[in-house]
This record gives sequence, C-alpha cells and structure tokens, in this order.
Amino acid sequence: MTTDFSRLVLKKFPGYYDTLDAAMISEDNTLTIVSRDDDIIHVEATGISGTSIEDACMKDKTLEQSAVVALDDKIKGSVPFAFLVPLKDNKFSEKEIIDMAVKNVIETIGEVASFQKAVIVPNLPRSISGKVLKKSLESMVNGKEFKMPTTVENGEVYQVIYDILCQNGFNPSIPIN
Repeated sequence: MTTDFSRLVLKKFPGYYDTLDAAMISEDNTLTIVSRDDDIIHVEATGISGTSIEDACMKDKTLEQSAVVALDDKIKGSVPFAFLVPLKDNKFSEKEIIDMAVKNVIETIGEVASFQKAVIVPNLPRSISGKVLKKSLESMVNGKEFKMPTTVENGEVYQVIYDILCQNGFNPSIPIN
C-alpha cells in the first residue's frame, strides 16, 4: 500500500529517497545538512518556508549560516525570527547585517513574510550529525521550557544565545537537563 508520505519522498527524485533535508555544498565540496525542508512558519493564514527565509537572509554573502524559527506573536500567531551567524571576516555592524537580511527577505519573498526580528550569534546548536537544532531555538526564543537535546554536539552555545536574547529584550528559556 502506498501512502501519501511514501509518494512524497519517492516522487521528486525517481530512484532516490528524498530525506526532506536541505543542504549546502561549500567551496571545498563539504556537504552540510542545514535543516529540514518542511519547516513552515504560519504567519496569519500564510505558510512561509523557514528555509526560504534563511536562503534570502544569506543572499549578500555576509553570513556563514542562519536559522529561522517561529516567534509567537499575539496578532499574527507567529512571525519569522532569525539567528544569524556572520562570516568571520565580516566588516559590517550587527545592525547592518540584520538590516541587509530583512531587506533581502522583503525583496525575495515579500512583505507577507513579516520578517523583522533577528539576533547575531557566534554559532548555532548542532546535532552530532550536523543539523541545526531549530526546535530548541524556537522553544528558547519563545521562553518555553525544553530539555537539552541528547544529540547536541555544542551545548555550551545555548548559554551564549540565552545571554544575547536577554540583551536584546527577549525573555528566553535555557535548556534543562
């Protein structure tokens, strides 16, 4: 019996299984899994792809990586929120980087994305397989309790991100053990 899910993962690339992961290939041909390709943020009645917003944020080549999650919003339900990791040799201020990311999202996706909020962070939490742990970032920025993911490779980054969110006026949560 063929299910809708099996059709989804087998149809896009005949002969191959689509894992629904999004990846980047670096200049040295290193493949890095960056996120799931099914992360939809519901802004009012519109579903916006978090991966599409991440791609738009990175358009200017000032970022090493980005992670976009849903931030709870009293009016719209949720809005996109980005954690932006600038390139090491970056020459722009944090405000300039965030402004460029917002501009790129508006130009690429449009105002409908309602993207205006982001913070600059030095790194993102990753699983041992290299995936960004976005669910924990989403819980964190929304101040919801969450457990330290068992697969986290760099758990110390949560404290750094927590401090940055506090400095930017958010009331985040920190992982519990």
